[in-house]
Amino acid sequence: MDPTVDFARAVRAQFPKAFIVGRRFVANQPLNDPANQGRAFADYVAQLAIPLKGVVNAWMSYNEVSSYTSPTQNNYAAWNTFQVAFAEELHGRYGIAAVAGNDGTQAVTPENYVRYFRGAIMASQYFGMHEYTPPGDNSMQDGPGQAAMLYYRQVYAALAQAGIHPPPFILTETGLYQGWRGHVSDEQMFNDLVWLTRQLKATPYVIGQAVYGLFPPGDRQWRAFNVQSTILEEEVGYYNSCMPSHPCPPGQQG
Repeated sequence: MDPTVDFARAVRAQFPKAFIVGRRFVANQPLNDPANQGRAFADYVAQLAIPLKGVVNAWMSYNEVSSYTSPTQNNYAAWNTFQVAFAEELHGRYGIAAVAGNDGTQAVTPENYVRYFRGAIMASQYFGMHEYTPPGDNSMQDGPGQAAMLYYRQVYAALAQAGIHPPPFILTETGLYQGWRGHVSDEQMFNDLVWLTRQLKATPYVIGQAVYGLFPPGDRQWRAFNVQSTILEEEVGYYNSCMPSHPCPPGQQG
């Protein structure tokens, strides 16, 4: 989020195979003039995205716009119009890939993605989803947590049944609803993430997941989610790179 050009390039140099999604943070996300606002936000994103072509793969627009209220109250139609304008401007004018969606976890039903967001999904090059366990649930693998973490499959099935051929999915945020530090051990969180990674490998339309999150040292607001200075930094890296000092788990490719 809001990287400097040098920082983003350093990340790419360290992780040449990574799929990197960019985001520009704004405190307000208005939808009162969605087409014009979508195009304007694409122009704003492009200011940073153009210098990072070949470094950052795709860019989001707004974040977690949809809520659990009804579609009429939440203005789904305006959010769809915004996303279409954003994607058409970002990709059509600048040649930069757009990521649709990125709504709050289960904030939009599969049926409403079909009904209200066909345009946004089809105009974009990728489709982002946030997947978290229900509040108070401390396992991705068991009980209600498993169904929540695999919600993307319900959305994909509904789109496919409606004849919509969506772009590749990305889980742009994943985690436990209340964070994991202070709730479960590092080892349990790592095992949950490995489990989810293996589930994603079974669904080839998903590129991967972005664990929420990595924050500056001393950050208190998101401390329960911060993977910094935990074993997750090292273990997830080993799992994905399969270094000689840490062989691949069974079935995991290098």
